[in-house]
Amino acid sequence: RDIEFLPINIHTSAATKFVKVEKGKILPPLNILDSISDSMAEAIVAARDEQPFANRNDLLVRSKIGQSALQKLIDFGLLDGMPESSQIGIFDLLGM
Repeated sequence: RDIEFLPINIHTSAATKFVKVEKGKILPPLNILDSISDSMAEAIVAARDEQPFANRNDLLVRSKIGQSALQKLIDFGLLDGMPESSQIGIFDLLGM
């Protein structure tokens, strides 16, 4: 059938429905992850639609998903490259 399932994406996956991205490519929803319920997935998408997430703390606060759900997203690699918070440390300023 030549169907490819793309990796789940915190920025583009729907909450509860599979999305056909292009011919033969399907993007799974957020709720297929263990510990991410339909309501959590819908809260993530609603918050994301208002404004893109600036960092992991922003995702946690605006979606109100809880620390364990956030940890699941981290464990599955969905938040790779997303900063933890908007705070800048002294070592970031020094380029270390």
